[in-house]
Amino acid sequence: MTNYCITVKFHFDLLAPIYEILIPPVFPQEMLTLLGDLKGKKILEVGGGTGRLAQYLLKYSDEVWIMDPSLPMLYKAKKANRELKLIHGYAEKQPFPDEFFDLIIAVDSLHHWDHHEKGIQEVYRVLKSRGIFFIGEIHPKDKAGHFIVQMEKTLLMRSRFFMPSELLKILKENNFSIVDIGWLKKPTYFVKAVK
Repeated sequence: MTNYCITVKFHFDLLAPIYEILIPPVFPQEMLTLLGDLKGKKILEVGGGTGRLAQYLLKYSDEVWIMDPSLPMLYKAKKANRELKLIHGYAEKQPFPDEFFDLIIAVDSLHHWDHHEKGIQEVYRVLKSRGIFFIGEIHPKDKAGHFIVQMEKTLLMRSRFFMPSELLKILKENNFSIVDIGWLKKPTYFVKAVK
């Protein structure tokens, strides 16, 4: 584990007790429209934290996993819903067999990954053929997005925010095809890619 991973884990270990208060919820209804029918799909949320999104997705799919480097965050997720499958781990080294998931989601987590390209390669590996990779990220040039970038910089989180064009380039270089791109709700944009 690199110093960066330790730093990010430390921040989220500290934030776990108050995360739900400090961080606004994601946009599950908008995402559900973009994701389509989830029935029978095996879903992984990378960096799923306290499980707010995963709990919502569990209403539409029988098998939802959360992988997160912070044990306190996973503890909160388990306390909130015991049906969630929890894995302590990192995007760059996923403890799953090849072609295991139908859908992998990374909302507000990619910019915290230590090695983005390695993490994306791991997503590709554990995703089934024709599986979907759905990313929600802060747009660093949006006014509110710029504030978030500066705030995380001040907190020494060492986050790496991507412009949409940069993210599309990395995904294409790692064999993903882009299905859709747009706004979830500013400052968060989404990219939907397929293996």
